[in-house]
Amino acid sequence: MSTDRKQSIPFNKSIKYFDIGVNFTDPMFHGEYNGKPAHPSDIEDVILRAKTFNVRGMLLTGSSLEESRTTLNIANSYPNYLYSTVGVHPCSVNEINSENESQYLDNLKELAISGKKSGIVKAFGEIGLDYDRLHYTPKDHQCKYFQKQLDIAIEVGLPLFLHMRAANDDFIQIIKPYLSKIPNGVVHSFTGTEDELKKLLDLGFYIGVNGCSLKTEENLKVVSQIPLDRLMIETDAPWCEIRKTHAGYKYLTSYPNETYPLVITPQSEISTPSTPSSGTSTPSKKQQPIKLDPILPFPLLKKEHYERFNINERTLIGEKSAPLIKSRNEPVHIGQVVEIIANLQNESVENVVKSAWKNSLDLFKIDDVDEEFFTY
Repeated sequence: MSTDRKQSIPFNKSIKYFDIGVNFTDPMFHGEYNGKPAHPSDIEDVILRAKTFNVRGMLLTGSSLEESRTTLNIANSYPNYLYSTVGVHPCSVNEINSENESQYLDNLKELAISGKKSGIVKAFGEIGLDYDRLHYTPKDHQCKYFQKQLDIAIEVGLPLFLHMRAANDDFIQIIKPYLSKIPNGVVHSFTGTEDELKKLLDLGFYIGVNGCSLKTEENLKVVSQIPLDRLMIETDAPWCEIRKTHAGYKYLTSYPNETYPLVITPQSEISTPSTPSSGTSTPSKKQQPIKLDPILPFPLLKKEHYERFNINERTLIGEKSAPLIKSRNEPVHIGQVVEIIANLQNESVENVVKSAWKNSLDLFKIDDVDEEFFTY
């Protein structure tokens, strides 16, 4: 990272987000979509946008042994800001078999132990059950390696980062005997029913909410009933964006607002670009004004138009800042999750933020952030 790009970002003491679910190993954050390159890796810009709008920490999730290694390495590049998990997603446990099981699980445990010792690995996961996607891994295989990974989590002494989709009864039956031996956990990306929510809360789990948790009116009703002392917030980026077609979208307002406080910058940098006057020829794609995202003060570009961004003219926010990529979720969108939750629960944004922040730091054993500025 070149020194001429470093910027000090104001620290807003009343708004502090911890995104508990980010997938930085996903090819989209490295400029690749459906196996085809579209732009350079832009993780640094993704992190800059997040810091600009008060994301003060992130938990990067691993979905396999190899991804867990890569995730830990990425987190190691941003000490005291990025943390990681170690574990194998239920859709990925199909890579474990009778021939490699012993070595695979030993390597997983060693990675978790060393990562915990370094202070980077804060949870064991993403583990659990997913019966919506049995075409990846059948039920019996998922259940078998959910249990074996719970055994490792107990040995290592890490809280759990859990995945449960359309499998509540089996999930509870498997995990219940372990509850007295683990330091709690969070069921992330929760999309279940009111009854499923109650059962998970009765077991003492935290509940992670993201855009996938806010798609339908039924989802919104369930989220409205999550106690603040059990709530965590996440993006699950680059997935689970909040779209205009989702039930929760109607609660969103544009920057600046409570979830996205004003960032002082010259007004010319955040004005809406004018459209070409009538009677003139239509400019090329590279000449056309760049439109800002409808919610945030950043350009919104299709992946194939990324080259329109001029890295030499970058600003913190506004028309010349690094662009959001259309249909790719990222940590800066965490404030949208909070705004919807606050509306659903008739709570202040401040209360939702403080509760989610405290819950995340308590579960993952992370020290609070008290510096005046983050330097990027």
